[in-house]
Parts: sequence; C-alpha cells; structure tokens
Amino acid sequence: TEIYTLSLHDALPISGSRRLNWKTFVVIGGSLLLFGGFLYSLEWDKVWEALSRVHPLWVFAAAVCVVLDYYARAMRWGVVIHHFDPLAPARVLWRGMTIGNALNTVLPLRAGDLIRPMFLSVKRRLPLATVLSTVVVERLLDALGVVGCLAVILVLMDTSGSTASGAMDQIRDWGVEVSVTTVLLLVAVLLLASGRARFAAKAGLSWLGRPWRVRGFRIYLQLVEGLQPARSPWRLMGGLAWTAAVWVLTTLSILAVMHSMDVKLPLAGALFTAVALTVAISLPQAPGFLGIFQVAMTESLVLWGASRGESQAAALVLWAVYVLPITGIGIFHAWLEAADLTAIRATMAEKAERDKN
Repeated sequence: TEIYTLSLHDALPISGSRRLNWKTFVVIGGSLLLFGGFLYSLEWDKVWEALSRVHPLWVFAAAVCVVLDYYARAMRWGVVIHHFDPLAPARVLWRGMTIGNALNTVLPLRAGDLIRPMFLSVKRRLPLATVLSTVVVERLLDALGVVGCLAVILVLMDTSGSTASGAMDQIRDWGVEVSVTTVLLLVAVLLLASGRARFAAKAGLSWLGRPWRVRGFRIYLQLVEGLQPARSPWRLMGGLAWTAAVWVLTTLSILAVMHSMDVKLPLAGALFTAVALTVAISLPQAPGFLGIFQVAMTESLVLWGASRGESQAAALVLWAVYVLPITGIGIFHAWLEAADLTAIRATMAEKAERDKN
C-alpha cells in the first residue's frame, strides 16, 4: 500500500513570508524583553561573588546529567514510536533528539521540535504525520510527569515542615491548572483515536473531491497511528518510566549547579525549579531559550530562600549547562547526517517526480 508522507513544506510552513509574521515578532520580542529585564536586574557584585565560588567538577556533573536527560528523552521517544517502528535504532533516535534541540538554540518558536520528527521520518521512511503526532504523546507524558512531581513536592514539604509559603501557593495553582490540562489532553487524544472520530473525519472530508478526500483521510489515519501509545496502558507505563528518569536527571543537574556554588537547596526546591523550567522551555520563545529560562529559574530559587544574586548566577550557569553541550553534540550529529540526509531527500524527490509523470 502506498504511504503518503508529508513534505517538509507541508509539515513546517515557516518559509518565505510566513516565517516572519507578527506572531513570531511578538514571541521573540517578548522573550528578549524578559531577557533584557533579567540582565537589567542582575545584582552584578553578588552574581560575580557567587560565580567565583563555582566548582568546575560539579558543573561538569550537571552537564553529564543534562546529556543523560536528553538521552532518556530519546529512549522515551523510542517507546512512543515502537508500535509502528519497533526496530528504530537508538543511534537514530539520539541523533534526532540532539539535532532537534540544537536547532531550538538557533531557531525561534522551538522549531527544532518539528524538525526532529522530520529527521526520523526521512531516516526511517515513515509517514511524517504519524511521527509528528508522537510529539503530542510526549507532551502528555511530560504533563503527567509534572503532576507527579507536584505531588512529590507536597509530600516532601509536609514531611520537612517547609515554610516556603510562596512556593506552596504556587504549587497549588500549578497543580490545579496542570491536572485539568492533562486530563483534557488525555481525553482529547483518546477521542481523536476513537471510531466515532474516524466517522466524523470521513464526514468532514466528504465534500472534497476523491483524490483530496483519500489523501486527507490517509493523513488523519497517520496522525491517529502516532497517538496509539496513549491508548495502551503498558506503552504509557513504559513512557512514564523514562519520564521519571528525565525528571530525576533534571533535578540532579539543578542540585549539582547549586552545590557548585555551595548553595543549599532542598530536594523539594530542586523539583519545583525543574517543574518551572520544564513549563518555561516548552513555550514558544526566542532562539537559545533567552528570557523565560533565566526568569523562571531565578524566581523559583528565590521562592526557596536563595538570594537573588545567587539565583541569578545559578540561572546563568544552568543555562550554559543546559544549552551548550547538547547544542555542540547536535551540531556534530547534524554534520555526520548531512550527507546521508541529502542523498535520501534527493532520492525522495526523484521518486516524487517519477510518480507525477
């Protein structure tokens, strides 16, 4: 059976005039304003004093945790796509993950999150619509992870008698919002893959001509195929296990950065900061995670008793740890893959041209 794979233009319509529309300017401008505000508010003397205490070995340990964090994300992606590509090599998943996140450093609006599925689609000859829809399942797993982390934070705060009342209020607010969002997302995914949704999709496409109707329904089926792990309890549990590994490694990287400056941060505070950063970097923003990342980490640490100068220094160090190693690895992997991808795309173009003729 012929499998229709979306073209890069269909999947990521950011070329030409649509790349620099007003929404893009608003998002980038807002992020850069936040970053400018962060730089303006820096308590330079206290920041330099905190940075002078940094122990390089602990920063290196934090960088290792971040790299392992992304590797765990790649393995989770393998669980998500296993039902339609059980033989996907870990090497391909790892390279796709690093290349996508490296591109998030240089492209706005987290465009690397869309290019990552394109990479896998081309490398594994998979329908792009199916691979793209796995991003929704990953976001669902992230949301479930946030709910679980908030519950753990509340338990840790209760047992330690923490007096971080501001953090407690924020956790309650986040808990309600994230829980509702997660439930709605899960229900939407389950409904989309149901038999009634297929009937509705057929009805909605019935007014189109036969070629477009067939093409549209085929894309719909490909999208639904990528959502199937959310309907499988065992597959979902496997994804959640890797999600737990991601959260552990993210938390350890934060603790290592704080320890590098001899700043004590409770485990609940590190988890809280991990949640704040996860939510912050998931939003569309300027290239390089400038603005939201630094502000989210600074304000989170301040809630847990760290001085503002120490919090700002930690935000700068963790940003470097979070962005630079994975960007370097991603650029190296992109260089390795460039020749292969060029050959594959040329072959696909030739096949498309033959099919037209």
